Amino acid sequence: MVSIHLEDRIATALTAQAEAKGMTLDAYLSHLACDNGLDSEPTGRLPRLTGADFDALIESEASDGAPYSGSYPRSDIYEGRP
Repeated sequence: MVSIHLEDRIATALTAQAEAKGMTLDAYLSHLACDNGLDSEPTGRLPRLTGADFDALIESEASDGAPYSGSYPRSDIYEGRP
């Protein structure tokens, strides 16, 4: 295991980015390394979320407003189909 020492502002920013993607900081940094070609065999997949992480993600994306009650035009729903 390796320890990395970062300025508090950088650690805070990275943690916020990780949480926004529903990931731990360790998983997010690993993901960044893979996407930048630093890993010899990147999988291209994000790590699986735990149930608690998934619930937190859903909660963070939930709207406090009333549910949508409008309608969509048929052309939007069936684009390219009669």
